[in-house]
Amino acid sequence: MKKKKYSVGSTALSTIGSAVIAMILSSLITLSIGSTVSSTPVLVIIQIVAAFIFLGMIYGPSWFCGDHDVNAVQFGRMDEDPLKGLKIGLIAAIPYALTIILLIISKLDFLYITIDGQRGPLDLGFVYRILNIQYLYMINALIDPVAGTAAASWLSIFGVWLYNLLIPIVCTAAYALGYRHISIMERLVFKNLPKNQKKRD
Repeated sequence: MKKKKYSVGSTALSTIGSAVIAMILSSLITLSIGSTVSSTPVLVIIQIVAAFIFLGMIYGPSWFCGDHDVNAVQFGRMDEDPLKGLKIGLIAAIPYALTIILLIISKLDFLYITIDGQRGPLDLGFVYRILNIQYLYMINALIDPVAGTAAASWLSIFGVWLYNLLIPIVCTAAYALGYRHISIMERLVFKNLPKNQKKRD
């Protein structure tokens, strides 16, 4: 059996793969439930769940990488790299960070489309939202989908881009916790077990 690699590049690619799966799951919740309700509190809950799914799934690869690396460092097979989680996250965030180009193009009215003889600017904001479906309502909070991207301020566009920083933040934290063999899920499950069951274990 081929041993799994935990290099920065391979873990970042694994993180991107997990992110794609998470986007699909997030879209199922966002588009199926979100499209049938208009209540702001419900939409906030949907956004929290969608973001939690996305960030939770990209958490895994970096945690397992840290969990693996601490043993490799202890046995002298590799040097310690406290910034490895950050490196993984920054690389994994690149595809999402680049999608901001779509909003910049729309803001500057670079592209035009002709419909029924009427020529007007093409707003790629809807494409950006599809590629970042996990943050749909967070994006809409800064860039009004009705008014369009051209009407949004540059500050709002920059604010939307900052959502991408959640990826390196999560990966950095996940690697650090994995390196210390700290499993948040196990701690939550163990904490909620009845006292008599804890003692038996």
